[in-house]
Amino acid sequence: MITFAPPAPKAAPPIPEPIEVPHAPRPAARDTSLASLAAAVEQRRGGAPAVSGIEDAGGGTPSRVLSLVLGLVAVAGVLFLAFMLVVGRSPSRSATQRGAPSAGPSPAGMPPQTPAAAGSSIAGTPTGAAGGKGDGTGTLSEASLSGAGPVAAPPRSEPVRPHAIRAPGFDAPDLHDARAEDTRQATLEPAPAAGMALHVEVADRTWVMVFCDGREIINWVMRKGEEQDARCLGEIRVSAADAAAVRLMVNGAACPPLGDPGTRVHGYTIRSDDFRQICSGRGRGDDARP
Repeated sequence: MITFAPPAPKAAPPIPEPIEVPHAPRPAARDTSLASLAAAVEQRRGGAPAVSGIEDAGGGTPSRVLSLVLGLVAVAGVLFLAFMLVVGRSPSRSATQRGAPSAGPSPAGMPPQTPAAAGSSIAGTPTGAAGGKGDGTGTLSEASLSGAGPVAAPPRSEPVRPHAIRAPGFDAPDLHDARAEDTRQATLEPAPAAGMALHVEVADRTWVMVFCDGREIINWVMRKGEEQDARCLGEIRVSAADAAAVRLMVNGAACPPLGDPGTRVHGYTIRSDDFRQICSGRGRGDDARP
């Protein structure tokens, strides 16, 4: 036979214990706790109070170190100010020295010259040279020593050019024409040994033009007694305002007159193959060709 036991009753849950809520300490209790805490701290320090008092700082004399520091600062300020003044003036002096021309090294035994004195010595003229001594060691003129500047050179006088003398019917060039000077220089050039040695001379003032191998050697108004020499190889051509005033010689032999007095001649020709017949020294011959 099966029997069933009744179920055991459930145990009741435990009841929690009441918790006391801390209350704020009362003012009297708080003062008591602070006093006890202060007493404990003083006891730990040996019974000496935490703060015995504040000592008043005495109004004694300033420290020597502070006085020394202030003196050094003042001296440094004065030195810095003097340095700035010197640096501020130095650029102007250097600029003045750069602007002045260098006079170069002075010779031994002579004092150095300033730029103004050097300029005066360069521009001035030696007094000794002006006086005619000629030793080259004269002193400078008063104008150069006074700093008046360089002495101006005297104006150059141009030579008076004479008027051109023109023959009737001819457009004669100037007496001192540049082309005439060039042709005079051309006659001085060395000529080959072979050919015709031409000598031109005028007995009176007249215009003469001479071509030697196609090259113009004379083309101006020749004065009385003026002579010109040239050497030609193949051909001589002569033109003149007064034919009788021109005298020619080839290789030392006189040529006949080019024409009558007062007449013009143009292109009188002497060649290398017939100059011996024309200029034979016997006067005007049949072979002469105007």
